[in-house]
Amino acid sequence: MTRRGWGLLLLIALLLAGIGLMAGRPLWHEFQGSLRQDGYREILTAHQLRQDRNLPPGRVLLFGASTIQGIDTARLSCPASNFGIGGETAEELMARLSHYHSIDQAAAIIVQTGLNNLLQGRTDGLETTLVKILDSLPREKPILMLAHQHVGPIEGLDSPPDIALWNRRIASLCEARTNCRMITPPPMRNYRPDYLEPDRIHLNRPGYDLLIGELNRALTPQAGSPSDCPA
Repeated sequence: MTRRGWGLLLLIALLLAGIGLMAGRPLWHEFQGSLRQDGYREILTAHQLRQDRNLPPGRVLLFGASTIQGIDTARLSCPASNFGIGGETAEELMARLSHYHSIDQAAAIIVQTGLNNLLQGRTDGLETTLVKILDSLPREKPILMLAHQHVGPIEGLDSPPDIALWNRRIASLCEARTNCRMITPPPMRNYRPDYLEPDRIHLNRPGYDLLIGELNRALTPQAGSPSDCPA
């Protein structure tokens, strides 16, 4: 093989190694904040708001960060639109919620937010922000608050946040609000690495299978068909 051929093989090997390394590590810009993340969030919000203006009434709406963004709405038993934005904090979600006019015509609203706050150690005022988010949603609409998955040891993070504590706090806030129900699938009950990606943060396919199953049971508790969906 020529020197050029060996050089090409070496370049390919380095690229593959880099991809493998990235796959096993968390996307730090998702929860540490950066100009790149800010631009991504602004662009995605603009696209979502265009979709929002064209939605028919009676949709299930999903709001949150990367866990929500990863939900395939085609697998939900009710018509749904996903407005998740990976890397978002609770404060950032609160800042954009008022721009989504479809909320007033939604059949139900699914929310999970605050995990990026916990990963960043930015918990001051988090409970207050969560209350503001709940208060900003129409009280007559069913709200499904999704608990946070338990994350594992993460490179660069001294110790994982106390997910169980915050899930209890979120459950209490939900309980105090009309039409709010806490959803806690198995990956959200304790640390289960078999339900997580190699980064030990995001859900993998088995984790999403359990999550989507729980959401469908909450949305259509009777026969599990679209005719049972909230109106």
